[in-house]
Amino acid sequence: MRRFALCAGLCTSLCCIAFCEGLSIEEVWPVGESRDYAYVVRGVEVGVQRNRMVEKLPGKRGPVYRMEHTLELDTEAAARLLAVEGEVPALKEADAYCLVDEGGFPLFYEIALTLGESRQDISVTFEEQRATAIIEGADSKKRIRLRYQRVPNVIEVNFIGSLNLLLVGKPLEVGRAFRCYLLAPMALRTFNARAVIEREETIEWAGERVRTFVVEVADEIAWITPDGRILRLSIPEMGIEAELIPEDRPAEDVSADEAPGAAEGDCPH
Repeated sequence: MRRFALCAGLCTSLCCIAFCEGLSIEEVWPVGESRDYAYVVRGVEVGVQRNRMVEKLPGKRGPVYRMEHTLELDTEAAARLLAVEGEVPALKEADAYCLVDEGGFPLFYEIALTLGESRQDISVTFEEQRATAIIEGADSKKRIRLRYQRVPNVIEVNFIGSLNLLLVGKPLEVGRAFRCYLLAPMALRTFNARAVIEREETIEWAGERVRTFVVEVADEIAWITPDGRILRLSIPEMGIEAELIPEDRPAEDVSADEAPGAAEGDCPH
C-alpha cells in the first residue's frame, strides 16, 4: 500500500461530488465538455489530468451521468520536488470513471492505478447507508465497507475533475459554510470536513480577468467561477497547484517532460 502513497496524496484533492438545490449538474458541467488541468509542484509542471463529462444515461431513478478521468503524472519528478524520501515508482496508469445522479451523488466509482510493476483496481458501489469498496492487487482481493450517508454535501474524493460539482446548487454567498462528508476510497477512509466560501476574487486566467469565489475545503483552496467551473486549485502545505488549461492551449505544451531532472520516459502518455 505504501507504494501508492505519493499518488494517493497527489490525488486526494482530485474528485469531489456534492449535492444541494440550485444549479443543475448540466449547468455546472455540460455533457460532452472536457476539462483538463495542469499539475504544478513547487512551480514546475509535472503532469496533467484529463476529465470529461461523457454522457447522460437513463437510470432507474432518473438520469445518470458518466465522468471519465485520466492522470498523466511524472511521479519521480514530483517526488524530487516534494523532497519525498526513498524510491518512488513511475506512474504508468491512472484511469478512472464514476457515475453520478442528477443531484451529484456518486453511484459507482472505479480506478485502475499502476505504479511501477504494481497495479491496483479499486471499485466502490454506493448505497443509501453504506459504500462497498473492492480492492484488487496482483495476489489479493479485499472487500471493505465504508461509512456513508446519502445526505447533502456528500463528497467523494479522488480526482479534481468532479470537484467542479462542489457548488452544484449552492447559493454563492460569501461567508456561507457547509459540512462536507468526505469519502476517500484510495485511502480507505471517510471523514468530515467543512467548506467555506471565503471571498470573491478576480484572478488572471487565460489572459483575462475572471470573477471567482474562493472556497476552502479541508486543506485545499479552490477558485470557482459563478457557474461552478474550477479555474485553479491550491494545496499550500504540499506546494501543489492545478490550473484549468485553456481550450486553445497547444496539446504539446501539456507535458511533464521538461521537469528538472526528469528522466526520459518518466511521464506516461
